Amino acid sequence: MRKLLQRFEEGIFKFRRYYLVKCHPDYVREQLKLRRGECNRCGDCCSIAFKCHHLDGENNCDMYQKRYDACHVFPIEPRDLKYLRHRCSYYFEGEEPPCLPEILQAGSVAEKV
Repeated sequence: MRKLLQRFEEGIFKFRRYYLVKCHPDYVREQLKLRRGECNRCGDCCSIAFKCHHLDGENNCDMYQKRYDACHVFPIEPRDLKYLRHRCSYYFEGEEPPCLPEILQAGSVAEKV
């Protein structure tokens, strides 16, 4: 039951992000000013609610440079990071940066690709 509730909440959050990107771009721009860190291409955000069909077998996005707007601005708010298994390197102003293994630090995954 807990997993089902998590998937439901992930789906709601995914829909909310899509809605914000399409209907409230000014809000998204303001929120992104508070976001810190860089994408380390861990692929976790691409598996929220369901796995994106653009991921290859190693969780690399096959269209990363031309990804959708909702993907490009992820995360919009701190709550978007709730279920990311502590691999995402993003954080928000006023929070401590995540303590990630060296292989997951921003840039190290992208350099391998």
